[in-house]
Amino acid sequence: MSTDFSRDELLVKAIADIGAALALQPSNSPDVSGWQHDILQVGTSHPDPFIRAQLASTCSLRQLRLLASDRHVAVRAMCTENPMIIDQDVQLRLAHDSDASVLHALLDHCDPYREVVHVLINCQHWGVRYRLTLRNLTADFLEQLAADPHPVVASSAKLRLTERSLSRGGEK
Repeated sequence: MSTDFSRDELLVKAIADIGAALALQPSNSPDVSGWQHDILQVGTSHPDPFIRAQLASTCSLRQLRLLASDRHVAVRAMCTENPMIIDQDVQLRLAHDSDASVLHALLDHCDPYREVVHVLINCQHWGVRYRLTLRNLTADFLEQLAADPHPVVASSAKLRLTERSLSRGGEK
């Protein structure tokens, strides 16, 4: 059993290393772009979602962009643990996810761009919107959240706005 696990670990490392090497190659060169795409597809289309999830946490940015749209929720959630999560396109792709666990993982592992926050403010999961109220958001975002239809989100955003006003010497 440990032999299978180590084989899988080696496979993930090999795929991640290939992805890292490919990231150094220019993608617009006609003689390499075809095989680069093929190798990226091999790694990101492995039939075992747990292999893809493990790859997602260490792969190159090109692979991460593919895995951020994976059909398996665990793979998409593991994308947030990749250091390349700082990429705005990856954050936006994950912010549009319909699964709350992916959105919570995104908030756990990165400081989202303004465009990402805008998407998350409009998501269907009130728990995600509530967590946004606990972040150091700009007043315009907090005002949007203060008008949220969910009472917990709205009251938390209003409280944050009041706290800011009081800390700046304003009156209640």
